[in-house]
Amino acid sequence: MSEEIKYNVDCMVIRNSRIFGFGWVFHPYRLTKSVRVELKTAGGDTITLPVVYGRPRKDVSCHYPDTRYSLRCGFVVYGGWPATAEIIETRLAGEADGEAFQLPVPPTMLSGASVMPIAAHPYRLMIGRAWSLLRHGNIKLLLLKARRYRAGKPTSHGDVSTAAQRQLENNNCSRFILVLDHDLGGGANNYREELIREYLADDCGTLLLSFHMLSLQFTLEICTSDSRQRFSISGLDSLIRLAEDGLISKTFYNNAVSFEYPEDVPDLLVTLRRVYGIPLTIAIHDYFPICPSHFLLDDSEKYCGIPDIETCSRCLPKISFWFVSFFESRDIRMWRNKWGTCLDLADSVLCFSKASRNLLVKAYPDLRTDRIDVVPHVTSFYPSRKPQLDRSSGLHIGVLGEIGFHKGGAVIQALSEEIIRQKAATRISVIGTLEADCDVTVVSETGPYDYSNLVDMVEASGANVFLFPSIWPETFSYVVEELMQLEVPIVCFDMGAPAERIRHYPKGKLIPLSDAREILSRLNTIYAELTRPKTIGV
Repeated sequence: MSEEIKYNVDCMVIRNSRIFGFGWVFHPYRLTKSVRVELKTAGGDTITLPVVYGRPRKDVSCHYPDTRYSLRCGFVVYGGWPATAEIIETRLAGEADGEAFQLPVPPTMLSGASVMPIAAHPYRLMIGRAWSLLRHGNIKLLLLKARRYRAGKPTSHGDVSTAAQRQLENNNCSRFILVLDHDLGGGANNYREELIREYLADDCGTLLLSFHMLSLQFTLEICTSDSRQRFSISGLDSLIRLAEDGLISKTFYNNAVSFEYPEDVPDLLVTLRRVYGIPLTIAIHDYFPICPSHFLLDDSEKYCGIPDIETCSRCLPKISFWFVSFFESRDIRMWRNKWGTCLDLADSVLCFSKASRNLLVKAYPDLRTDRIDVVPHVTSFYPSRKPQLDRSSGLHIGVLGEIGFHKGGAVIQALSEEIIRQKAATRISVIGTLEADCDVTVVSETGPYDYSNLVDMVEASGANVFLFPSIWPETFSYVVEELMQLEVPIVCFDMGAPAERIRHYPKGKLIPLSDAREILSRLNTIYAELTRPKTIGV
């Protein structure tokens, strides 16, 4: 069957026992439900890494317009393995309608590899996807992607400490604040950029430490009011010299998900605070300081609720998704000890909801709560009018945002299958993107939205009850805030910050995370309550 599979590896980088790659794969006539990357070692073993599969690839579907499975065929892989393993072969594997396939990933498809020849560079991919976006009029999305890719690449060479010292001597800033953050996009990065703007307005330069996924290397960006220079650095030890040279006045930990050897991050923060006396603030955008599975999803990909440490010790070694494999030892006691020390030394721990604060204290019951500040995000979305919802044609479920797995992609897929099974007239409209294969007669998808036309898109969708399907206890959620600003009916699962806010929202309902049949039943009940004629007392 492998000869029928259509696929391409757009970029795959192997460096220092770490891998990052993306591309697309599909069978023309069969549904591909699972994909993985298999790495064969010189010792004859096979290392298996899970793949995030089902991402929309409109460029591929345009090339194969008559093939149903060509749209949600994108994949991303990231993971790690013990440094002692020598990789000699890489391949894609998976199942399409239950039948297994294996696909070679020849060296010509690898880029930036430390164990295989350097070949195809992602520039070629970027050009192809840029043309696809242009043809479909997505200029704004193209510019956003271009800025993110360009910003991520190291562009400067030389000694970072000398370059930072020169900025101080030239009076471009009075001091530097070190910010640690991933380079994956999303709300945490938006928060970081706003933070940097505030620092610059206060005459503070920023040293932004990130991990660039396309090259699998650490970068340090020197940000001042008149320039931004990004350097490639060898590792976290480079920060120690900056501290020794007196160039760091404060450390702000924003997020370190995706950093290689993540157990070294709390060690660095402790050293900077304890040895060099540099004040430390830790922001809780997700639950990385609690567990390498930063969404608190267990080995069955369900919210764990932070059980006892014995249960965690049995669970963590079984988890291979997300960036958990970067933490090779999978020793949760080591993880909690390191981050517990770090949190104890922090001058401030910043939470964006009481719910996230409570989960942090549950994991660290001895943590001093007087250092925890709960400061919800401030959003800038204030619609000029509220959407008019049509409730005349039955339940129509609306979903807003980029719906990947942890955001509830599998929930929407299961709901669509249940709707078909019941032969119901219910429809689901995703205002945004969905990383799950669903029947188009039930589920529609708009693609990325803009705040300027969100109200119009909500009205045009026909949705009349909005479901927030995230399966992890989010620490805030801008999407929930946006829906509340629209004053539409919102249903979410009873967990995390969204539930904390929905509980006090007049048009909100909380339901337990259960199977699709139960969720659909509850949504129908909520819709019936909304459309029930109001009786007027005599």
